Amino acid sequence: MAQRHGLHCTTKALRLDYMRLKKRLSASTQPPRSTPPAFLELLASPTTGPVECVVELESAGERMRVTMKGAAMDWASLLHAWRGAAR
Repeated sequence: MAQRHGLHCTTKALRLDYMRLKKRLSASTQPPRSTPPAFLELLASPTTGPVECVVELESAGERMRVTMKGAAMDWASLLHAWRGAAR
């Protein structure tokens, strides 16, 4: 039963001593447990042409739209400067 349902679940359901049951089972008979990844990284495929990006910002009734093609930009600095100018 412990081999099929896991050691913890079996000892909890049947009110058994976990350590005693663990000693009776060999390490090779316990089913391997796969844990889901804590972090999943998604990698974008390399692009063949220029990348296009559109960002729209809105704050306190003000709007800004930035369209970029093939260039990198420091978005955090742009947002900080825009919000500072709106005050």
